[in-house]
Amino acid sequence: MICGCSFLESLMSAEVDYTQAVTAFWAIEAVYQESFAHCLEDGCKTPDELKETCQRWGNDGFGQYCRALQSIANRQLEKASDQVLAKAEAHFISVLELEVQFWNMGVNRQIFTSINRPTLERCIQIEQLLDSYKEMFSLIE
Repeated sequence: MICGCSFLESLMSAEVDYTQAVTAFWAIEAVYQESFAHCLEDGCKTPDELKETCQRWGNDGFGQYCRALQSIANRQLEKASDQVLAKAEAHFISVLELEVQFWNMGVNRQIFTSINRPTLERCIQIEQLLDSYKEMFSLIE
């Protein structure tokens, strides 16, 4: 199992180039934005104590920032070597796997008791996102 802190530290290694790092960074930020934006949707039973956090990470401005990061990552990936693409893909998949572990931890330990159902649905969506991005990277290669 990957540890989130050691993964982030690994991105600061001299062996990790800009394309790999910006791809991982975009993935981290995008998952935050998507997850917390989901908590703001109508019908979501987000507890009052989490609403401020959801507003911070799920707002449209942060979504625009994430789309800008995605554009930067895409430009870098388009001109990357096969070796860099493979490493960027591995980092990207690691981010999504860590996110799935995080959300599953919340569901399994009942941390998000009042939002269990939306959280469980979000885990499934993130796992589906992981599958679609694995497919996307195979098309780039």
